[in-house]
Amino acid sequence: MNRLERKVHWWPTGDPCLPWAVWFEGEHWEIAVTDVPGQGPRYSLLVNGRKKEEFVDWPASWTTAPDNGGNASQRAEYEHECEYWKKNKDVSPIDEDELGDDDPFGKT
Repeated sequence: MNRLERKVHWWPTGDPCLPWAVWFEGEHWEIAVTDVPGQGPRYSLLVNGRKKEEFVDWPASWTTAPDNGGNASQRAEYEHECEYWKKNKDVSPIDEDELGDDDPFGKT
């Protein structure tokens, strides 16, 4: 199943450039929004800081929390994950799609 078909619940970040984020299956997903004059918004899905998908229509299987954060325990968990990500963002996970034939980890 591709990322745009997954059931994902997004949280508001307060950042107008990256307004939605979530931790999903151990990865940090963010949505970047670009408003193209006369064409409306265009979305980019970033996974661990790398652009993975571009799309125009918001996927039907994706939901968003209200700007007040929705469920308090889920919001607290998300904020905890965000703090972890901010502290460790310089240590990016390996993107197996970008590994070449000289993969030192033997995954190719």
